[in-house]
Amino acid sequence: MASIPMQRAHQLARLTTAAKLARALPDAPVRVDPPEVLRTARLALRPLAWSDREEFIRALRETRDAATEYCPIARDGERDDETFDRLLDQCRAGDATDLAWRRIAEDRAGRIVGAVNLNDITHGLSPRAELNFWIRTTDTGRGLATEIINAAIAHAFGPRCPRLLREGTRPGLGLSRIDALVAPGNSPSLAIMRALKFAIDAEHPSCRLVVGGRLVEHVRFTRWCDAERAARGIDELHPRFARTLDAVTGIENRAAQDARESACATI
Repeated sequence: MASIPMQRAHQLARLTTAAKLARALPDAPVRVDPPEVLRTARLALRPLAWSDREEFIRALRETRDAATEYCPIARDGERDDETFDRLLDQCRAGDATDLAWRRIAEDRAGRIVGAVNLNDITHGLSPRAELNFWIRTTDTGRGLATEIINAAIAHAFGPRCPRLLREGTRPGLGLSRIDALVAPGNSPSLAIMRALKFAIDAEHPSCRLVVGGRLVEHVRFTRWCDAERAARGIDELHPRFARTLDAVTGIENRAAQDARESACATI
């Protein structure tokens, strides 16, 4: 049997190794997002940054008139740059204190197409937050609001566990309930509430908010964490406590279902 010369064998080994590495390496660089960034099919949800000033002000100017009736972004008499500075401070303060989770939505072209906020976050026996959002006027009708809110809900109901971050998994906010206040005349937002299975709060179905200097009646919608996600969130607790909490979550889910059926009969 003929043998391969030693130098030729070494060259062949190097070529074989190079071919294996070429197959193992991806065709494009792997993107690793920081923990504060969420990605959906079309968007990146991330904190507002100083470098967003010009683009955010463009989005604000396009959306100001449409948002004024139901969800004003700017305060009365506030300049565009003052609005940006205030929201930037609120975003940073929310992340620093865990009392709010405020994110802008950016498409692949780097355009800000909207924002979603989880405000007044409370932890404890009934961890909850209040949801609000807005979509840039030129980007309505594309299903972006549903995409943004779905991502926010998944993050809100994800387990709030530092161990996950150490393991390379993004932790959530550990909430069990999200509220959203919607004016009865805000048809697009009402449609989103129905599509995303929010139910009218049976105990506090309505409240009044000051919008544009006037009191406006709002309907309070609620979305509860489902039992499956709640169980994942308490996987490190004592089994007896975990079973108790899972039972409580089941009771809350049944109450929410009853409220949803009652609401469907009245709307």
